[in-house]
Amino acid sequence: MESVDEALRYIAKQFMSVDVARVQWTEERKVFQSQLKELQEQKLSQDEFTKELMLQIKMLEYALVQERGRYVTALAKAEKPPGSPKSRTVFRTSSSNGSFVHGASPKSDSEVSRGLEISRGPPASPEVSVTRGKEGETLISRARVNSRTENRSIPSSPSNPPMTKGPPPVEVLPSAKVSGSFRACKMKQKLSGHLDGVRSICFHPTEPLLVSGSEDATVKIWNLASKNSEVEPMATFRVHTDSVLSVASIKPEHSVNLGNRNGLVASGGKDGTITLLAYPEAGTDRDSKSEPYAYEEYYGYMVHRLEAHRDAIWSLAAHPYTNLLFSASADACVRVWGISAEPTLKCTLGASIRQHPAGIGHNLDGLLVPTCVAAVPTNAATLIAGYTSCTIGQYDIGSERLLQLMCPADSDVHITAFREAQVNQVVAHPTMPIVVAAHQDRRLRFYDLRAGKCVASVVAHQDAVSSLSLDAAGLYLASGGHDGSLRFWSVADRTCVHEQSAHRPKYGEAVQDVAYHPTRGFVATGGADSVIKVFQ
Repeated sequence: MESVDEALRYIAKQFMSVDVARVQWTEERKVFQSQLKELQEQKLSQDEFTKELMLQIKMLEYALVQERGRYVTALAKAEKPPGSPKSRTVFRTSSSNGSFVHGASPKSDSEVSRGLEISRGPPASPEVSVTRGKEGETLISRARVNSRTENRSIPSSPSNPPMTKGPPPVEVLPSAKVSGSFRACKMKQKLSGHLDGVRSICFHPTEPLLVSGSEDATVKIWNLASKNSEVEPMATFRVHTDSVLSVASIKPEHSVNLGNRNGLVASGGKDGTITLLAYPEAGTDRDSKSEPYAYEEYYGYMVHRLEAHRDAIWSLAAHPYTNLLFSASADACVRVWGISAEPTLKCTLGASIRQHPAGIGHNLDGLLVPTCVAAVPTNAATLIAGYTSCTIGQYDIGSERLLQLMCPADSDVHITAFREAQVNQVVAHPTMPIVVAAHQDRRLRFYDLRAGKCVASVVAHQDAVSSLSLDAAGLYLASGGHDGSLRFWSVADRTCVHEQSAHRPKYGEAVQDVAYHPTRGFVATGGADSVIKVFQ
């Protein structure tokens, strides 16, 4: 009997423990349900707050566009008051009596802009002269770096003549070698959506889509096929915590593994991260689809986010034939990434001070600091990188080694001035083993990869050359400088065939990037004045 009583007491005790556990579970369930409900309410309120903030941002952007329009109109009226002398005067020389007759026809300006080559002018000359020998036309204008900024606030007058500052000017001479096949470009669109300087731009490989990265920490995608008079961005992504310094477009065939058929956008920022974003549908326009407001919808475009570098990412470049992405950072590393189902780091490349003949331009660890990176279409197994030490390195991706480090000739750049002539941008020719570099000392330099040396050097702008882009055929080169101009060059003759005023200087910077569309006749520039201009 005692054993039966003990068994019954044990069973009753177990039932009581189960009941106690059930009661505790019920109480915990109620607590968790209340917490879940509270979190859901917080999420809804946060989504509403985010939506309200983004609406306010759009209102501020719209107000900024309106204010910019009024400012530009007022500025145009202030720069050209009645009776003020013009900044550019065209004189027509008469071959019979040698007298000068003033002419301001637009024909003379367009004729002068064709068939030009750049060479260094006399050091003591403060003027830029453009001479046409056959037609006898002479254009004389003051070449100033700082006068553009001064003329915006103070109208020119005879009592206040402009002062000449900066480096010696560039003399533009006639060139009989340049063919007349190049047609002058016309501005197609002006995009004014960023709140700060535009640091990098790129095009979709086939569609009329433009991607821009700005110092306002946003990446914007623009539809250039929009029929609206004032183009607004299709999408604005705020996926970086600091300035966006570089963007690159990845072809659709190289992003299929990531489940995206429209291609990807890679953006690199000052925060050291690389973000892969999906292109919106090509037919999607801002009028038919509003900006994504919900958290899930907004970040649905973000495919991957990589903690790529320990410092700012200055340059990104996508390989044209493979699914590789190159990045150059201020942490003295050039890294190769494989764009697959899960982006992976393939290798890390770098050059040390021991490999530099001048032994300068390095960081505290003795490594050269890259500023730009590009693929080599004629040798798919290599890449090139430009450095602050005025050198260009060619690397083998498979063996992860430096093949050669090319420097300008000693007669071109003094060995103590290598740092002042750093490489700002580098591009490789699509069909020839030629590399063109934009330097801080106002020069374009052409390098032969086979010979491993600089074969030509041209004074290209009145200030630092900041950006370069080659057309798909490799016939023409577009260069942008901090003097605010966009210039087109014949690659065969290395002569300037057209010059276009592009952007206003701001804090010593003007044109920050230039890009050719791979398949369409577009050329776009991004400037420090937060404006993007598209030429056709």
